Amino acid sequence: MKWFFHFKEEAVTFVDNNFNSLNLKRNNFYFLFFLVVSFSSTGQEIADTAFEKTIFWRITGNGLKDTSYLFGTMHPIFREDVYIANKVLYEFSRSTAIYFENTLPPNPDSVRIALTTMKKPNLKSLLGNICYKKLVEKLESYNDPILNDPLFDRYTPNHMNARIMKNVFGNKLTTIDDSLMILARMNDKKIFALDEPEVRERFSDATTLDQQATILYDLLNDFEKNISDYYRNLKGITGKYLAGDIGFIYTRNNFVRLNNNWSGRSFIIRKSSAQELLDDRNKNWLPKIERACQSQASFFAFGVSHLAGMKGVISLLRKKGYTVTPIFLNN
Repeated sequence: MKWFFHFKEEAVTFVDNNFNSLNLKRNNFYFLFFLVVSFSSTGQEIADTAFEKTIFWRITGNGLKDTSYLFGTMHPIFREDVYIANKVLYEFSRSTAIYFENTLPPNPDSVRIALTTMKKPNLKSLLGNICYKKLVEKLESYNDPILNDPLFDRYTPNHMNARIMKNVFGNKLTTIDDSLMILARMNDKKIFALDEPEVRERFSDATTLDQQATILYDLLNDFEKNISDYYRNLKGITGKYLAGDIGFIYTRNNFVRLNNNWSGRSFIIRKSSAQELLDDRNKNWLPKIERACQSQASFFAFGVSHLAGMKGVISLLRKKGYTVTPIFLNN
């Protein structure tokens, strides 16, 4: 990725190969200083990423007797786009232990209820009459039986959002993780989770109920356009995934462009959720990954965004002295 400042007499232009350029007035010194600091940290964050374009990596060195592998997955993905290269499947089949972000809990029904229901408030009071009516009408258009569920008014807006997407796309959506999980079970592989059980519950609280309600309202308010945009964006990111462009996906998922109404300008910052969703989990995963690699040939499959960045799994392992080598796939 190329980062540079182009100075003119009247303005400063920031350019990179993922975002559009933006211009800043030179006399706005303090705003410019803030942006330079922001861009510098952002540039460092991305520049420390391993930019070899692949989602498959070999772990060796640092006294390891066995070879282990990292594989970046995608969730969600359209079923028609699921592709796992032969190189990946071969090393997957040879690995003794398979690690995923999380595995099915021993009591899935109780966990599901805990993650998808609210104690207070009820759904109608949270959404308001207009949004609630739109939701019911949309579910009725799909003859969704959830309308008759006694828990209906206790379900979270996120759960209703997911329910609508399932109605729209049916079984067309899946994950790479699910495909590998099925293969692991069919071949009697030992399966382990990188996340601790409480992490799943903490993620359910990452978005407040009010934020969830706003997201659901936005979806329903311009439904056809939002569904079309979702389809197009998911197809686009899938293309980057199959091309192994982990740098692009990392940047797209973790940085956001903000418009400054006062100055009429925009700037790029990292999403506030990135630390908890990525950095903290990567750091917590590292001891497990190290122990697994030291004891047996292991295969680690997790979301591709965890690979890249200076706090990504690749960089963390390299800082520990391991050799993490890209394996390029011809997709």
